[in-house]
Amino acid sequence: MGLNMGARRTIKKEKFAHKYVETGNASEAYRFAYNTERMKPGSVNRMASELLKDLYVTSTVEKLRKRMMAKIDLSAEMVLTECTRIAFFDPRKLFNEDKSLRDLAELNSQEASAIASIDIFEVRGKGDREGTTFVKRIRFNDKLKALDVLAKHLGLYNTVSQDQKTRLVIVKDFTGEIKRE
Repeated sequence: MGLNMGARRTIKKEKFAHKYVETGNASEAYRFAYNTERMKPGSVNRMASELLKDLYVTSTVEKLRKRMMAKIDLSAEMVLTECTRIAFFDPRKLFNEDKSLRDLAELNSQEASAIASIDIFEVRGKGDREGTTFVKRIRFNDKLKALDVLAKHLGLYNTVSQDQKTRLVIVKDFTGEIKRE
């Protein structure tokens, strides 16, 4: 392997870390920082993945991300709050009792967070249906994706029951000896 995978700082590792934080793509960052002209895409991916395990790179990425989050006044709590708003939003809250859409200016943060986009179409009537009607189409942010992000954050996918961790089957054979599987 051509890389020194220690905690040692190099200009290439520095460039890689900055590009990785900028793009979120390790292979792209690797191609930016290193000469990959003669490398196959699979080799670039593998080397980029290895570089993400480097102590200097991981600490630099973490510092850059913290600095960026502070600069834009963003916290993990804010991201989780937004995901929670999307995940547990009830679309019925967007409508008045007469089933008309509530005024957008009156929506609270949770209600506004759930909306990905609103399209308004003007439809002109013909014949005895003279006049103009506005049709509104509301697209919501992906509720399942928000739930997935929250579940991953809470570690719900990695749970293993205590029974699964300590499962031990003891079988007694005809000779009276105890065997463990």
